[in-house]
Amino acid sequence: MENLQIKKYETIDQDQINMLHYLYNSSFDLVKMTKDNFVKRLFWNNYKKIYFFAKMDNIIIGYIIIVNNSILLLIVDEKYRSKGIGINLLQKGEEEIKKKYDKINLVAPDCFLCGVPMDSKSNYYKWFEKRGFAYDWTPFDMIVDLEKYPYKEEDIWCNLDGIVFKWLEKNNDELLSCYNSANETENGWGEYYIKDNIEAIIAIKDKEVIGGVIVPSYCIFDESLKETGSFGVIWVHKKFRDKGIGMKLYHKSLYELKKRGYKICHIGYTYLDAFYSTLGGKKYINYWIGEKKIIE
Repeated sequence: MENLQIKKYETIDQDQINMLHYLYNSSFDLVKMTKDNFVKRLFWNNYKKIYFFAKMDNIIIGYIIIVNNSILLLIVDEKYRSKGIGINLLQKGEEEIKKKYDKINLVAPDCFLCGVPMDSKSNYYKWFEKRGFAYDWTPFDMIVDLEKYPYKEEDIWCNLDGIVFKWLEKNNDELLSCYNSANETENGWGEYYIKDNIEAIIAIKDKEVIGGVIVPSYCIFDESLKETGSFGVIWVHKKFRDKGIGMKLYHKSLYELKKRGYKICHIGYTYLDAFYSTLGGKKYINYWIGEKKIIE
C-alpha cells in the first residue's frame, strides 16, 4: 500500500495509547475495556514490550505488541483489513522474536487476553491458522448472575471441621505461610498475595494457610461487562483437596462481590466448566491458543 509505514517503538506516548485503545475496542465486542483499565493491563508488569505500528498519513491503523516470545495483541483497523497489513505486522513480530526464540505463542505473561477471542463477531483464529499457528487448547471465561445465585447461610458462615476462613492479615507469619503454600500449589501464585492493596480470603488449619482466593477483583472487560466484579487466583493445597475448601472459598467470594454491589461475577481463564456450571456459571467467551515454530 502506498504511504504505509511500519515502525518499531520501545516506548509510547499518551496519544499512541489512546489510538491503541480505540482500535482494541473497535475489534472486539465481548472484551472491551475502559481506557483506564486498558492502560492498567498494558503496563501491568515490568515485562519489556516491543511495539510495531502500521501508519497511513501518520495515523496508526494497526499494531502488534510483543512480550518475550508472545504476541500480546495484533490488531488492524477494520477499514484496512485484507490488504496485507496484518501479515506485514506479523512478519515484523516474528523477526523480532526469532532474535532470541524459536517459537511464538499466542498467550502472554499475566494475560492481557489469554488467547485469540472467539466471539460472535470474529473468527480471527482462522487467520492465525492460515499463517502457520498450530492449535494448542481452548480456555474460556464464564459469568455468574449474582442476583440469581442461591446463597445459603451454611455456605457463607460455617467453617469446616478444624479449618477457619478469614481475611488475610498483613503480618509476616501469615503472609509467608500463604506465599509458600500458594507457590507449592502453583508456581508463582504466591506473588499475587503479597502485592499492595490485595484483599484475600484464606483457609487456615493449625496456623498453616492451606487455601486462598483474591477478592474482590475488578473485571478487566469493564466496558463490555458493566457492574461486574471478579475473583482470582483461587487455590487449595494439594494435601487438603476434596474437603470442600475450594467450594467454600468460591461461595465466600460471590457473597462478598454481591455485598459490594456487583451484579455479575466474571470468572476468567478457566477450563472448569463442569464445576462452575453446577454453581450458576455460564460460558461467556472462548479463546483460541496456539503456537508457531519459527523456521530460518
